Amino acid sequence: MLDEGTLGVIIFYLHEYPKDSPFNTEAQKLVALLNQVIDSSHTNVGTDAPFSHALIGSVLGFVFIETSGFYQDETDASSTESYHQMIKRIITPSGEPA
Repeated sequence: MLDEGTLGVIIFYLHEYPKDSPFNTEAQKLVALLNQVIDSSHTNVGTDAPFSHALIGSVLGFVFIETSGFYQDETDASSTESYHQMIKRIITPSGEPA
């Protein structure tokens, strides 16, 4: 499905999945794991939810952009570096490791 460019459609229809579906159950486990990572970090983020939302939204957005072909001249190496830089900037405003 990703090769057909349907990631946007998949993301759009995720709200249709039943709350007790295997997909939602596993997604909830990932969010719980992410919140554990946030809680164990030395970053004072207040509540987990806004920080968690920002990370999840950024990753999904990055994946969508990468699979859309918007940056056709980008190499795998530069794409990976861009992704790492994005995560660093979310975790610490300066972009440097905490």
